[in-house]
Amino acid sequence: MSAFALAGAAVLLLAWLLAAAAGLAVRRWAALGAGAISAAGALVAAAYLLDGAPPATLALPIGLPGLPMTLALDGLSGFFLLLLMLLGAAAGAAALDERRPPATAPCLPVFLAAMALCLLAGERHQRRIAS
Repeated sequence: MSAFALAGAAVLLLAWLLAAAAGLAVRRWAALGAGAISAAGALVAAAYLLDGAPPATLALPIGLPGLPMTLALDGLSGFFLLLLMLLGAAAGAAALDERRPPATAPCLPVFLAAMALCLLAGERHQRRIAS
């Protein structure tokens, strides 16, 4: 379960960035995408925490030159990811409630992706990039 949850978190990061790109055309799509992706992420984080899975790491071939980007997921980061996902879903739902979403709506998925990357950072070089 831990490898699945970590791979799911990496896919969610990419999905948030795609929602932000779609939100540049229609701002409501950014809010809808952020809310839906956050709700799915909350389910993955809750399943990870309830399963009691061991910590997992995932090394991706992107990052600083010569160094892989390492994502790490443990119980503490899983708990804070659950909080982030729940608040992201609530923010996406609140943004959908407005008649005309604000011009900063495409920034919500980017912000959520950056916060999740900070929580999943597995080494100090990646934390420096995410900050």
